[in-house]
Amino acid sequence: MSDTLTEEWFRAAYQQSYQPVVAYLRRRIPSNDVEDLLSVIMTRVWQTRDTIPPHLHEDPLPWFFGVAHNVVNEYFRTSARRLDHETIMDPSSVAHGASAIDVAEGVAEGSRVKAALDLLSDSDRDVLLLAAWEGLTTVELASALQVTPAAARVRLHRARTRFAEALHTVEEQ
Repeated sequence: MSDTLTEEWFRAAYQQSYQPVVAYLRRRIPSNDVEDLLSVIMTRVWQTRDTIPPHLHEDPLPWFFGVAHNVVNEYFRTSARRLDHETIMDPSSVAHGASAIDVAEGVAEGSRVKAALDLLSDSDRDVLLLAAWEGLTTVELASALQVTPAAARVRLHRARTRFAEALHTVEEQ
């Protein structure tokens, strides 16, 4: 194990990653399970810290997202519960002072986006959400998905194409 991935390193990485990982979880799982899964994620990152690629030692957030992605997938595989996409649309994200028309248009657009996301595979949805909502670059996305940057670009391109098709389908209905 690298001498740089000490308990002190983990504390700093934990503090940097805590809020983004909690936000990631809140968009994907019921709120009453967030703390439990967060605990699993942080424990797993600590236990596997010796496998973190050197280029992520300074900024391990993509690694945390990769572990979170795997833990959430395990959560749904081992549970009868299904992802509630209503949690994707966070009402607190509505700008204060927005007009009723702006809010209504935002809700309508959000409903179309949610419906299109519902038509996608879990894999496509996760790639899009990691890139769009979590703001991961292609290199960070590759680290999170544990694939090459080229594979991440291809997955993202294909997911975007399928999302555009799904959105078109939703708008025709």
